[in-house]
Amino acid sequence: MSNYPWENLRPNDTLQLVQREWITDQAWANLLALYLPIIGSDAHTLFHTFYQQINRETYQSEVLRHSDLMNMLVWNKETYIRARGRLEALGLLKIYTRKEQFQDPQLLVLLYAPVSRQTFFGNATLSSLLYGAVGEATYQKLLNADQIPAFQKIKGEEWKETTAQFKDVYHLPTHTPPTDTDAKMHITDASTVKIPLSKSGFDRSFFKDYLQQGFLGELAITTEVLDMSETLYQLYGYDEVDLARLAYQAADLRTNTIDVKRYQSLALKAATEPPRTKPETATRSEVSKPNAITSNTTTATSPSTTAPAGQPLQERATEAKKLEQAVLEQSQKQWKEKGLTDDQLALARDAKVYHVVVFARYLKEARGGFLTDKEMKGLNDMVARGHLKPEVINIMTYYYLIEQGNENLRVYTLQSTEDDWSQKKIYSAEDALYYLKERQVKRQEQLEQKRYNKPRRGYQERIPQWLVEQKKGTQTSNQPNETERSTQKKASDKSNANQKNTNQQSSSASQGSKQTTQKQADINQRLKRLMNKGGN
Repeated sequence: MSNYPWENLRPNDTLQLVQREWITDQAWANLLALYLPIIGSDAHTLFHTFYQQINRETYQSEVLRHSDLMNMLVWNKETYIRARGRLEALGLLKIYTRKEQFQDPQLLVLLYAPVSRQTFFGNATLSSLLYGAVGEATYQKLLNADQIPAFQKIKGEEWKETTAQFKDVYHLPTHTPPTDTDAKMHITDASTVKIPLSKSGFDRSFFKDYLQQGFLGELAITTEVLDMSETLYQLYGYDEVDLARLAYQAADLRTNTIDVKRYQSLALKAATEPPRTKPETATRSEVSKPNAITSNTTTATSPSTTAPAGQPLQERATEAKKLEQAVLEQSQKQWKEKGLTDDQLALARDAKVYHVVVFARYLKEARGGFLTDKEMKGLNDMVARGHLKPEVINIMTYYYLIEQGNENLRVYTLQSTEDDWSQKKIYSAEDALYYLKERQVKRQEQLEQKRYNKPRRGYQERIPQWLVEQKKGTQTSNQPNETERSTQKKASDKSNANQKNTNQQSSSASQGSKQTTQKQADINQRLKRLMNKGGN
């Protein structure tokens, strides 16, 4: 079985490209300005290459081979599959595989146009990915790039409208055209394409119930608000309670509305910045207090005197809390039986609380450094791809910065590990810690076996005198001559010297291991102080 998806690709397999939508000049501009920061230069180049292979009359390409495209781009299989996957994930490509393997083409690749700017920024997933890739300042520039400045108001006393009227220019025809024109067209317009959200564990009903404990009405919780909440839930690991608090901060109780753009901005800022105040400890299991939702504005404050309609929700929360506590205790017991220590389980709990950027920032600060923009982008990209949960990414970060002692997070190393852990089905922080523990045990066993099988250096077996005499075919004295004694003495001295060096290296390795363990302990102490400081 192949370990990597690109290993399943057979370069001589055939494919055909089909254009499904009109791709206008504005769509190409959107691909460059809005999609490129998300998909990267390789995927951008691949989309252009696909488009160039399509005939402008038939909107189809000839039957090609994967090797033709890879040779054209001077790519290997890994780069080709990774770039294609990014286009597929954002709806720019759709792939269909023929069930009968020996009939050409084996693969059908459908090209779709980039969505309009209005659709892009109105889509919670796409806009959040762009925000995380370019930052707030560049995001605002892109958002306002095509806005036309307001024209000076025309004063009625200075101007008179002389626009021609429709009835003065056109006359309605006696026959109307057929209404099935759109059905006959095989190329469509992508300006209103809606990109569906993938399924997740976000509880929309719970989110709405919690918001309505305050003064927000049901009409304020629109489909757009729910879609944005689900996207933030998927990308940044917020729970329903945290999202409800952020939504309240972006709400206007006078008009019973939630500003979705402000809601998104607040959530993304909170996800990428360390907490300045101690975070609330309430979760889905602690929602009995309606006034837990707070706001920094006077219009979005929920008083403590809420109607008793929250009583059913309180009973539901109590039952959920008991169930979660029982599941947690059982899970902790099972992981301890598998060999995880209390410190490792505590690390797993911390990994589930903090966003990947915040957690990595704490680790870098504990080492005396800071999180670079490149590292932040690499972590956000991993969250956006969705192959691993944020808690698993946090364990990966801890492993490379603390356990391995690396000064920086290398993007290529993170991607390789992400691919490996995704195939190993690592779904939780505990899974990641157990996997690392098992891998360390296997490596230690291999090292011990290698040391056991390795021949000793500097050892020279002494040949019996009678065997030397037998080989020479002559009789000699039982006492070795001066030359033999000198040779034996040199061999003995060399063996003693090698043994001494081996002992020194073993002692140095032991001291180095103790120093590394002490260094990790010091870094962990500084990490705990930073987290406590951030919480206070």
